[in-house]
Amino acid sequence: MAGFKILFEKKLAKILLLGQTVGMNYKSLDDHKQTEEKNRSDCPAPRVLSSPALIISNYIIKLSLLSFVFFAPISISGEQISLGLGFLGWVGYFFSTPKDNRAQILITPIGKAFFIFALAALISVIFSEEKLAALNSFRSLWVIFAFFLGVNWIKSQKYLNLCIILLIITASVPSIIGIFQHLGGLKIWGYQFIDYKWGATGFHHGSGSMTFAGVIMLVLLVGIPFLLVKKLEFQKIWLVIPLIFLIIAFLLSWERGAWLGFLGGIVFWGAFQGKRALFLLIFIFSVGAGITNKLNPDIWVRAASIFNIEITPSNSAGQRILIWNLSLQVFKDHPLTGSGFNQFEKYADAIIQPKTKVSSIQITTCHAHSNLLQILATTGILGLIAFLYLWIIVFLELFRNLRVASPNLYPYYLGVLCALVGFHIEGFFEYTFGDAEIITLIWFLLGGAIALGKSEETKSISSQPQAAIT
Repeated sequence: MAGFKILFEKKLAKILLLGQTVGMNYKSLDDHKQTEEKNRSDCPAPRVLSSPALIISNYIIKLSLLSFVFFAPISISGEQISLGLGFLGWVGYFFSTPKDNRAQILITPIGKAFFIFALAALISVIFSEEKLAALNSFRSLWVIFAFFLGVNWIKSQKYLNLCIILLIITASVPSIIGIFQHLGGLKIWGYQFIDYKWGATGFHHGSGSMTFAGVIMLVLLVGIPFLLVKKLEFQKIWLVIPLIFLIIAFLLSWERGAWLGFLGGIVFWGAFQGKRALFLLIFIFSVGAGITNKLNPDIWVRAASIFNIEITPSNSAGQRILIWNLSLQVFKDHPLTGSGFNQFEKYADAIIQPKTKVSSIQITTCHAHSNLLQILATTGILGLIAFLYLWIIVFLELFRNLRVASPNLYPYYLGVLCALVGFHIEGFFEYTFGDAEIITLIWFLLGGAIALGKSEETKSISSQPQAAIT
């Protein structure tokens, strides 16, 4: 009996202790509810932002983004006007939104790294001999606004998908024109609608086939990964048709640097997808190469000329060797801050003209035909360090987002990475960083990637279960 009594007393003590604990928890919950109700009564209800000025500003910003994507493969003027429209919408949003509800401008590490490069470029302007000319070139850096517009205002996967579809479709229009240009032009009822050109340029008559090929390369490298992912809602088989036009016109641009950039971007993509995808790409490339050689063997002759570095009046590959040596000479004369941002032509002409008179070589000396050498010659070692730091930050940010990306966003990050690889490979042979159409599109694509990365982080945080109240 004594043992049974002791056991009964222990059980009773546990029950009383449990009841006390439950009571304390109920009390803490009740106190928490009362505190929440008090806080809700003390805080004013959030205002609903629906003023006409705010609504109009948001529509202007959305319109500017779609307008930018529409004009990106067609016209730098249209791109610039679209960015200006977005800036006006942003100003309208800023002044029509109450301060306590105003969203903070997202700068990101990429934006900060760009400002460091811009500072290095500005220092080169200050120490240049032609300060006004260098300052005039410095203002071209404002196209970074395409990045800030994208990173702050692309807020959904659906909207980004729409932008990519519009970009592919719009790029197919100058591609079709480029195909007609190479085939002899287009004449209807006696009127020459499209003139003959040896290399496809689309609408980029002034800047030529280099700009056209660079833009089409970016669209292909971003668009192809999207179309080969089955789970994307916007995947349509008919989008393959404009992509075919893009590929044909891209080949007919005759731009070897862009070809190498595209090939490098595709290999990078295949390496990420695995051995099977890489071998499949090699097979497709081999078949495509055989078909291309049958239809137009001049393309392979043009590609093979990459390895011809003889400096002659007709060999542009060899002429690049001369211009690269020249850029190193400009750097030796201005090692720390360079000759002034984009101020290459003045010094190049002074050094190279005596050589060209003897050899009859005609060389375009407006830039160094290489991103790294152009930055080195015009902004010095300070600018080159800042330039390399900028792109290291860009790749680190994209790889970080790629590791945690959802299945729907993964192809976009990978596509932007492929486009960046292609951009920099082409940048070994051409000053793509100074080609406004190309670099502006790069900034926009980066902005979209970082914007949706931040959006995914916000969603993952808000979807986490709240901690239990104890």
